[in-house]
Amino acid sequence: MEQVTARPNNRFLMWLLILLPLTCGIGSLALWFWRRSFVYKVTGDGVYLWSGRFVAWKDVKGLLSRKSYNDSDQPVLRLDVLFDDGRAVVLPSWLENGQDMVQAVREHVRHGLPADARLKSHYVQRR
Repeated sequence: MEQVTARPNNRFLMWLLILLPLTCGIGSLALWFWRRSFVYKVTGDGVYLWSGRFVAWKDVKGLLSRKSYNDSDQPVLRLDVLFDDGRAVVLPSWLENGQDMVQAVREHVRHGLPADARLKSHYVQRR
């Protein structure tokens, strides 16, 4: 299994700059802290977050997938990797290789979990 590293597009920077004058910097600061929970790299051992935190596949408890109702170009709008003390977020529309990241997370979860582990999976459809 290969490792996949996130390649952010300009959407994060655009929202950061839009929120800066509108919220006197508070919105940009909140967005910056929220970004720390985003998935940075997916490897065979686990998930690395932008904050530098590492979560092994054995600690993953479930996936929360939000899918699009109408848009077939982006079937997954958001993928949350749930673990004991938090969650990691993949926003495919904010990444150049977003769908590759989603596929890598799903594949590694499928192959990286212990055989006796039960994975909780939620699917939410957005219109």
